[in-house]
Amino acid sequence: MLMQSDRPMGCVKVALYLSVIIFCLYVSACQAKADPGFLTLTSHNSIKLELYNQGGKCSIRVNGASQGRELGVPYPCGFVRVNKKSGAQTYNYEGVGQVFVVAGPPAEREAYKDSGVNYDHMCSNYGQSVIIQGEELTLRTSQNVSLGFCHLLGFDEKAFYGFAYPVE
Repeated sequence: MLMQSDRPMGCVKVALYLSVIIFCLYVSACQAKADPGFLTLTSHNSIKLELYNQGGKCSIRVNGASQGRELGVPYPCGFVRVNKKSGAQTYNYEGVGQVFVVAGPPAEREAYKDSGVNYDHMCSNYGQSVIIQGEELTLRTSQNVSLGFCHLLGFDEKAFYGFAYPVE
């Protein structure tokens, strides 16, 4: 009968390797659930914008700064774009700056029934516009609109105008 200390070293290595593999698969599965393929990094001219998780809230940082600003949108989040292949949708308004829209987590599949959008558009009830002028970041008030912010549908220019010049 072999005692635990008499096990060959190969068994210990195999057990260690299996533990590491299982842990990596677990971490990958958790990350995949938290990031459904949203556009979280974009750049415009010399400005780089990054969205990230900060305590369950979406936060944004400019040009890799160590500190970002918390948005009023839950995580996961991403920049609105017209389709999966395009970059962040944006419009520039003189005197205001470059306007981007951030959408929050997608609504449950049941919410899309009898709506004008479908589940493939990855629509959220939460969104917020952010404006870059020079290197200054301006955050507009976050909004809660049922299926109002679709990651893969975009907005027409009139909506961006409303984000640039809100009536608050």
